[in-house]
Amino acid sequence: MIERYLVDSEYSYSVKIKIGIHSGSSLAVNSNDKLDYFGTTVNKAARIQGLAEGGEIVMETKWDDDDLPVHEGFERIKFQSELKGIKGDQNLVRWKLT
Repeated sequence: MIERYLVDSEYSYSVKIKIGIHSGSSLAVNSNDKLDYFGTTVNKAARIQGLAEGGEIVMETKWDDDDLPVHEGFERIKFQSELKGIKGDQNLVRWKLT
């Protein structure tokens, strides 16, 4: 329904979602009635998300994680990348729509 509205509207554009995943502890702060998160984990997740293109999920993984499920309609691509402010290359996997 949203997609149909965007196509039929005068602004006519499509929405592509990109996701970056990283897990770990973070600092939760409640300021001005809003909950926000800070810390290395949050920064790393933001850097990982920045490597994703529309329709992709990028997440940190171990190179020996061959037991990661391969879902129909997705291609799994393992790669290494530097992340700004994070020491050393990171082992990542990209889930790309096929």
